[in-house]
Amino acid sequence: MVDAAEFRGPAARTVVVVGGLASAVSIAAAAVIPSRDLPSLIPLVLLAWWCVYVLWGYPLVRVDAEAVLVRNTLSTVTIPIAAIREVTGGRRLTIRTFDGRTYVPVAAPGVGTSFLWGAVRAADAYASSPVIVKGVEPLRLDPNRERTPATIVAQTIRRRMDQRRPMPGDPRVVPPPTINLSVVHGTVAAVVATAALLLILG
Repeated sequence: MVDAAEFRGPAARTVVVVGGLASAVSIAAAAVIPSRDLPSLIPLVLLAWWCVYVLWGYPLVRVDAEAVLVRNTLSTVTIPIAAIREVTGGRRLTIRTFDGRTYVPVAAPGVGTSFLWGAVRAADAYASSPVIVKGVEPLRLDPNRERTPATIVAQTIRRRMDQRRPMPGDPRVVPPPTINLSVVHGTVAAVVATAALLLILG
């Protein structure tokens, strides 16, 4: 049995953790610093952290022997391996299926989406010598030479496609995506709670 591989955005965990720490610091500051205005910022900080989570921390791509699960912020779709016609990486991960659909997962970015990745590449290339760089092109990743997150996920999917033997009755049609109701309900609850807390603390 092939183990499932799960991918998230390269900075997803960092962004969510930093957002959570910022929220905790804000709450602690409101409890310690004597101020009438500071407590009213807590609901806004918590709402901002929730938005950061659903935009960067929640999306993922899970690849197993039979299917590719693509969970974006608002919807989730399960794509059977047998239904995939083509998958490309590089600038962005793109999955095309035999029924004519195209899927672009949020959790597998490509070129220009990770400043830290570009900075590491620049440091490796230039070492400690001072280099004059004009514009941002020298820091951009070349999808034909670099392993971007999109390329890594695409290669994993291709391996699953190569490993899977075609079987009679293999699904060639992708089921329709489902709405992530937990995100919708959570966002509505976060907005309502923020408004209520602002009224109470204001």
